[in-house]
Amino acid sequence: TILAICAIFDLCFLIKFITRFTDEIFAALISTIFVYEALKGLLYPLSHSYDNPITGADTLQDAEHDSGSVLSILLGLGTFVCLLLLRNFRKSKFLMPQIRTLLADFSPIIAIGIMTAIDYSMRDSVTAK
Repeated sequence: TILAICAIFDLCFLIKFITRFTDEIFAALISTIFVYEALKGLLYPLSHSYDNPITGADTLQDAEHDSGSVLSILLGLGTFVCLLLLRNFRKSKFLMPQIRTLLADFSPIIAIGIMTAIDYSMRDSVTAK
């Protein structure tokens, strides 16, 4: 519908007013919203009380949910740390320069793959997939 409105009113001339700065602002806004929504889903179970009003104790399902939230946070932080370590591997003196560059360039994919393998290897705990 946005494209139809732009075509009907011939709004293509407005492109000259869109700068790289405007593009970066929208990218930062989208990134902020994405990170906020992800953290809101992870941190809500930790601040919420699951006490049963009748017995006053947590149920097993609530405890599993809390442990899954903590594990998700740890896996997210582990992915970030692994990514940073692999990204900085380019400056180290280990291995050949081509391998260091390859590891640094593909550090997000490698970090996500490592943490996903760790998550799937833990069969006892439940995380949101």
